[in-house]
Amino acid sequence: MKTVFVAILALSWSCLASATEQPFLPGPDIPDYVASVRIKLSHGPVVNEVRTYHGGWTRVDGGVDRNAYRSTSYFGPEGLIITFARDPSEREGHDWLHVMRGSGSAHLIRWGQNPFKTSDSEVVAGESCEVWNLSQAFLSSRARRLSCITPDGIELWSRVENDFTPGNSFEITSLERTRVERDAVRLPDGKLDLNSWLTTPPPENPPDPPGDVTVILQSTTVDIPFGVRTRTIRRHFPWTSTEDVKANSERTISFKNELQRLNIVFESDAAGQPIRLSIQKALRTFSYSSPPDSGHSEILGEACTIHQETGRESYSYDCVTADGLPLKAIETDLHERNNLVAVKLDRSPLALDVVMPPPELFRRRTWGIPD
Repeated sequence: MKTVFVAILALSWSCLASATEQPFLPGPDIPDYVASVRIKLSHGPVVNEVRTYHGGWTRVDGGVDRNAYRSTSYFGPEGLIITFARDPSEREGHDWLHVMRGSGSAHLIRWGQNPFKTSDSEVVAGESCEVWNLSQAFLSSRARRLSCITPDGIELWSRVENDFTPGNSFEITSLERTRVERDAVRLPDGKLDLNSWLTTPPPENPPDPPGDVTVILQSTTVDIPFGVRTRTIRRHFPWTSTEDVKANSERTISFKNELQRLNIVFESDAAGQPIRLSIQKALRTFSYSSPPDSGHSEILGEACTIHQETGRESYSYDCVTADGLPLKAIETDLHERNNLVAVKLDRSPLALDVVMPPPELFRRRTWGIPD
């Protein structure tokens, strides 16, 4: 049974993977416009979106009709990407909000350091455009990422051309040059308000809550350049926070509210700058099965039950107390290996504000969003 933030991150980034890509902005003087866009996913259905642009900001409204999935993304200066999405399906059933900036959004930026015009031009949706080459270093030498841009900077289509698996592509099917109000392309205030996510009424007679606790786990592996060095778990029901500090000083902190079906994940880079925020609200209660018990142990004088799970490219081992505290955690996948064991367990009372997410995570200026 892996730590909760690992599962939340996997869901969050898989949701973003299907979101629209960062628009290509070759100049500062792009006029306001509203465009209908047809997107062909490399693996999946055709998706229709509406793109609205004003003053360096683009709002993208899209969805996949087959399961009523809906998303709205906001693209701002300096690689700022914000996505709000709802998937009401029985399999997922979540609302998401993702905020990314700086290195957190770099993998979604489609162009390299030196985009350039080719000699080709086209007419799309009644508009003339010039073809740009946006190829990035990670593309094969046989692949090109191309984009067709109007003389005043509106992107009419984009695609990857190669002789193997194609990437996502899109094309504007209709374009209206019209005045767009500033508020039409900015994230509404309530979406980044923690109180707007605390909407589930608590049960009238909640079960006996687990007690306050602090657990600190440390790595037993000497060479962990990309692994977790220290994990600190704090609980004051209904909130639990889990903070991972990597060897390179990157941090990931998750906050879980048991009664609200709410999970929040925050990431900062090695310099302490915020790069990602993910908020996930389950629309209904789900039951998740745990791997079967495979033994028992005792760590720091506390009994724990061992759970092991093996996947195609991953392995997890957890020794968990009766009240759900992991005292040993081994996690391996393609990207990193963590081998953590508890070095401190303290069941002293904790103040609620020590466990809850700090207010600055939800302030617009933290993410470069204008008021």
